[in-house]
Amino acid sequence: DDVSDRASGTALARATMQGWIEGVQMMVEGEKRRFWIPAELAATGRPGGPEGMVVFEDRSTNTGENVEATARLLEDEGRPLGSEGGIRTALIVANAYRQRRVDLTCRLRHPGVRWINAPPETSFDEEVAMYAEKGQDLGPLLSGEIQRLRDYPARGFCLAADIPPEVLAAHQRLEARR
Repeated sequence: DDVSDRASGTALARATMQGWIEGVQMMVEGEKRRFWIPAELAATGRPGGPEGMVVFEDRSTNTGENVEATARLLEDEGRPLGSEGGIRTALIVANAYRQRRVDLTCRLRHPGVRWINAPPETSFDEEVAMYAEKGQDLGPLLSGEIQRLRDYPARGFCLAADIPPEVLAAHQRLEARR
């Protein structure tokens, strides 16, 4: 609850990585595991770090499922999202190109929470390279995000977003090339 801005949120997200790294090193290939990062590995002694543990949910197949599965995990631990005595501030850590839609989904599903966007610090070129290593092209994913921002509010999946006309025009040009 003490995280006050995006910069602090990004620092906090980076601080959880030691716990994540240690957890992944204990896994065997093909294993799925839910991580509860102990406070000492989550905060690494930083002021404003989380109280208690940091939760990573990995069983969902889409953003809405991820938000609700995480909310259930927290509720099971007695820390419901947005309620009195519960969690009032939470970080959203997602790729930069997904950040806006994830934020709109979180704000729709849990409006009583103050959501702080803390995307990993990567460049566009680093994102392109990361997806290329997986055999994926980032271009269609970016275009798909615009389509989701445009279509998902009517389906009740996220809040509506203003999409600048030049962004919609770029999306249409990308789609026309496919």
